[in-house]
Amino acid sequence: MAEESLAQAFERIGIRPLPSVEALKAMTEDERRAALTASRVSAEQYEQLPAWYRDKLRRRAEATIARRDAEQAATRRVS
Repeated sequence: MAEESLAQAFERIGIRPLPSVEALKAMTEDERRAALTASRVSAEQYEQLPAWYRDKLRRRAEATIARRDAEQAATRRVS
């Protein structure tokens, strides 16, 4: 069986992808708010995302934290 794509998972779970910046700029404030709300992922929905995507998000978060920690350590050494 083929892996579920992110688009398929979003459709299955009921998450709408965030519109493009251009589309957001063309919207009213209420339309933007509704679009952001529709693209938000709850904890329950997160658990329903494909494992490969959750792993990708975890790795990205870990890399961001490591980079931030290294930058903060470098700043402390310079001070």
